[in-house]
Amino acid sequence: MNISNIFKNGSAAVPNCRAIDIGTTGIRIAALKKNGKKPRLTDLRDCRIPREKAGSVSPEVVLESLRSLTRGMRMKEEVLVSSLPIHRVFVRSLELPFTKDSQIRQVIASEAELHVPFPLDQIIIDYWPVEELAGGKTRVIMMAAKKTVLEGHLSLLAEAGIDPSKVSVDLLGSCRVYTSLIDLPAGEATMLLDIGAVHTGAAFLLDGAVVYLRSFSWGGDMVTRVIMDEKGCGFAEAEALKISSAGSGAPIEEVISGVIFRLETELLRTINTAASALGGHPLKNIILTGGASLQHGLKDELSRKLNLEPLDLNPFSGVNTKKSPENPTIVGAALGLAVSEIVPEKVRIDFRRGEFAFGGIWKKLRRRVFTTIALVVGLTALLAMGFFWRIEMEKNTSESLFQNIKDILQTSFPDQAVPKEGSELKEMKEGVEKARKELEYYQDMISVSSLDILREISAVIPEDIKVQVVVLDIDEKRVIFRGRTEKYRPADLIKNSLAKSDYFIGDKIKETRDTKTLKKGGKLVTVEFEYSIPIASAARK
Repeated sequence: MNISNIFKNGSAAVPNCRAIDIGTTGIRIAALKKNGKKPRLTDLRDCRIPREKAGSVSPEVVLESLRSLTRGMRMKEEVLVSSLPIHRVFVRSLELPFTKDSQIRQVIASEAELHVPFPLDQIIIDYWPVEELAGGKTRVIMMAAKKTVLEGHLSLLAEAGIDPSKVSVDLLGSCRVYTSLIDLPAGEATMLLDIGAVHTGAAFLLDGAVVYLRSFSWGGDMVTRVIMDEKGCGFAEAEALKISSAGSGAPIEEVISGVIFRLETELLRTINTAASALGGHPLKNIILTGGASLQHGLKDELSRKLNLEPLDLNPFSGVNTKKSPENPTIVGAALGLAVSEIVPEKVRIDFRRGEFAFGGIWKKLRRRVFTTIALVVGLTALLAMGFFWRIEMEKNTSESLFQNIKDILQTSFPDQAVPKEGSELKEMKEGVEKARKELEYYQDMISVSSLDILREISAVIPEDIKVQVVVLDIDEKRVIFRGRTEKYRPADLIKNSLAKSDYFIGDKIKETRDTKTLKKGGKLVTVEFEYSIPIASAARK
């Protein structure tokens, strides 16, 4: 490996890698070493995160499980990669009028500003090119993560003594472990579903490449809750019944049929949206991964309802190993993240790329380093020569500063008495604090009217979007907006437009009811949606 590849941070294969995947119900770690045509598995660990109820556990419980799993583990691999869950990342498919990576990188931030409902200084962006289109265009998939999410992830790992050199996305790891298999049907479109306890990630694979990604709120805990209600049992017993219906009178199939409807709706919507990315190739196969994919009868139910062929592929068939877990699909994400570094491909996301990457500018960087050193040396000499001069200047500056404070105080607060010598700063602080309290008092008297809300909604929604407003309910805290459009995309654009307005709390806009659709002659003609939009002024109060 030469110096250029080192500074590009990820452009070349590495001899060994360790990957960590932290999910809702468990932690998985896989380590690989380059070994001929197939990488060799050198370490494989996983543990369950103890849960007493449905949903995510506290960070303290996750940290304790992580410490227990990594106790005594040597992390000497050249690359250590971790992953963010797909539902904590913004994913967008974009068409850009360029083919060169340098040009795409220059405009990707501007595109992110249009599609991500957060300021650019609060997010980290990465992307990869999917395909080149006619007319010198390129379709890319962009991913953006909030800096606070990344910082929380790194902080949790740091408390366990782990500092990953790269941070990717879990669903991309699951995709990579299957696209590397020769058993994956070539030329056929395949949908990979990574079903977790709370969220589901959907990826569409074609010719060994990832062409579309999406995540939505549906997980195995929905089935668990229904089983608990219908059987009157606890969380642990319901989890066991979800995996196997033996001795239960086989009611589990009925439970799955009841809660599976929302999953089917989301999958049909996802398949419809991904059709353009598949380029006319019909969807033929389905792969289920993740802990919730072990639910009894789920694979058969989905393949039957969606008319897709289920693929039973062993993700460990692509590596040399003498041991394989009982449920290999559960650890597929960690294994795939490690494979991505040993056998690199273009679909590689790294949210820490900006911290380490210097590719293509080594000479320029070296010149800047030497220039900086020279400036530091010169500045140090200058400071040493002027040390005694500065002592005298500090005294003069202090006297001038207090005189300025006194002048500002008398100008800003003419009603106050002339301060005594030495109390100028204290008097100024008291005056500023009094003014601040008066300002807060008058700000509390200001509120946003319903007419202001109506004007803002009308202004931010693009004029070219056709929408029929069915319900518009406004109170002091929120707006209920139910409307109808001809397609799914206008509904998403309306949500993104509202999220960017200063009148609303963009990241708390939620769908309060399932999207309804109307078809005529097999063609989608109406999409009805409903959003609950928190008002920003109400949130501040």
